[in-house]
Amino acid sequence: MIPIVIVPYIEVQAIKNLMLKDEITKEAGAGNFSIYGVKTIDEAMEVLTGIKTGKFPKDTINFLIDKRIKYFTKKFNAISDKKDNNN
Repeated sequence: MIPIVIVPYIEVQAIKNLMLKDEITKEAGAGNFSIYGVKTIDEAMEVLTGIKTGKFPKDTINFLIDKRIKYFTKKFNAISDKKDNNN
């Protein structure tokens, strides 16, 4: 996998004014790493994971995160209920 650099989104007009060291430009141009401009956390998550983001459709990272949170919430509630019943 090629290393990724994520930077805040830059308007197209400002890209020509972006100041990068020559070695950075050369290495990125050679395909040794990629630079992505993102506007949101969801865009960054999609770049980093390769999984689409979105509300909660099954094929998105947000769905997987929500599923995991629900799993841990269920486990926590079960432990909490046992403690309450033992008192």
